[in-house]
Amino acid sequence: MRQGRFQLWVDDRTPVTVPLSPPEEDEVIEALRGHRTVRLQVIGRGEFSASGKPLRVTEVEEMRLHPVGEVGYDATARPIEDVLAELAAEVPEEDWERLPPDLTDNLDHYLYGTPRR
Repeated sequence: MRQGRFQLWVDDRTPVTVPLSPPEEDEVIEALRGHRTVRLQVIGRGEFSASGKPLRVTEVEEMRLHPVGEVGYDATARPIEDVLAELAAEVPEEDWERLPPDLTDNLDHYLYGTPRR
């Protein structure tokens, strides 16, 4: 932590810079003290690379501490099917028509190059 910011490690190789207010700094310090038993969840907005990797958090909306091993569930999150339908609606019809007709049967083939079924 330095100058109102800290680095949140998404994995062993990906640090993400997070801006903090003084009360949020206290939450981070509490999480650091209990690092063996708790994990810090940061909810907010951020910037991502073209490949989808997180680069930095631009706004912290909420921070939560969770016991290690607890599976987090957000009852306020939108259902995944709603998110997917919204994304699908943004794809032009001509792009949908260019998809192979056997895509659902041979998804692994198109993604990973496995033999077709």
